[in-house]
Amino acid sequence: LMAEHPDDPRALVNRLYIRCLTRLPDETEWEVIESTMPSAEKKDQRAWKTWYIGVLWGLLNSNEFLYNH
Repeated sequence: LMAEHPDDPRALVNRLYIRCLTRLPDETEWEVIESTMPSAEKKDQRAWKTWYIGVLWGLLNSNEFLYNH
């Protein structure tokens, strides 16, 4: 997914949400997601990959995923 959306973290997170929860994140969730996002000027792919993995694990460990999917 990172190769498909290298400069668009919002599109990648949307894809993660759709794949895990079959919906897009709401505005409250986006506030939390953006607060943990690496700084925009940081081009370190490792930091972004670690962040995306964290978002994915958060989705997979959410009550919504555990009890609804």
